[in-house]
Amino acid sequence: MKKKCLSLFIGIIFMFSLCSCNFLTTTPSQTANTIEQDKTVYEIQNSITDVKAMVESACVGIYTAISQTTYATGSGVIYKEEDSYYYVITNHHVIEDGKSYKVYLGDSKYYKADLIGSDSKNDVAVLRFSLDLLGSGKKITPIDISTEDVLNPGQTAIAIGCPLSLSYFNHITVGVVTGVTAKYVQTDAALNSGNSGGGLFNLSGRLIGINVSKTSWTSETDKDIVVEGFGNAIRMDIVRKCVSDIEAKKTSVTRPLLGVSGDIINRYLVLNEEYTKYLPNNIDEAFLVTKVTDGNAKNAGVNPYDVIYMINDKTITKREDISKILDLANIGDVINLKIYRLNNQNQFDALELSVTLQ
Repeated sequence: MKKKCLSLFIGIIFMFSLCSCNFLTTTPSQTANTIEQDKTVYEIQNSITDVKAMVESACVGIYTAISQTTYATGSGVIYKEEDSYYYVITNHHVIEDGKSYKVYLGDSKYYKADLIGSDSKNDVAVLRFSLDLLGSGKKITPIDISTEDVLNPGQTAIAIGCPLSLSYFNHITVGVVTGVTAKYVQTDAALNSGNSGGGLFNLSGRLIGINVSKTSWTSETDKDIVVEGFGNAIRMDIVRKCVSDIEAKKTSVTRPLLGVSGDIINRYLVLNEEYTKYLPNNIDEAFLVTKVTDGNAKNAGVNPYDVIYMINDKTITKREDISKILDLANIGDVINLKIYRLNNQNQFDALELSVTLQ
């Protein structure tokens, strides 16, 4: 029996987020400040309970039938009610290869769902199921994804989903936002196989990400896991764009490729001294193209060892800067590259190239 797991960046899936709480006992010598800390802890604990009560009706399980004997399970979030349908966000890898789909609401019933479409590159998919299947008296309040709160490392993060199987429906884990990148909200809230597609919430009950993966790495010598507490949720600005494109196309969304490979080079973190000669003196970090394949970049005139330092007026200092631009682009879009190219006289030519994405 096949079960879908959280996608991996490196290594195998395995992570535990271990939390401990210290409860202070009031003594005659306890200060007012300590009492206030107790009150704050109590309020936070109640807030977590309140968030779960607020959003749990919109947090669902996903059942994907792949064959007569193979299925996958994951999680999802209902984000909209329209034309007698509830719409659900989940991950592409949860519904991948599926022949049919069902939504599980924790009442031992499975509701037939239709796949609207998916974006495999960003790992987002949209399902819908009919309100009529629920019968009278059952009402779900969708999660509003139109806006989001500011993300700051250290703020509380609450993950809700179905880890391991649908038997653990709306299982809740709590941690903090450990980092925010161009594409992901990183968290140490425990994520496991089956959490894919579920929601990551803040203490206001706002959806701040869709859980997608965990990062782990194993030691080559003893195979022990040496990365802990490193989960990833897709940022809501990316999720909203994907959902909008899927709804508009009502099918799978194909994101374009630039058609280059290479890496970020940094003047002060020299991994290959030979490459730093391609950096002009006025910049310290940029993307070095090492190979150009047939396609968009080649047609626009990009050459090997060109240094791309800006795309659409956004400075490029990480590979993720490029991938986010492309992950949100559509076929037919035009992007503008600013490039430095070392010429035969060991001088730099500044170029601007327009790339039509096909």
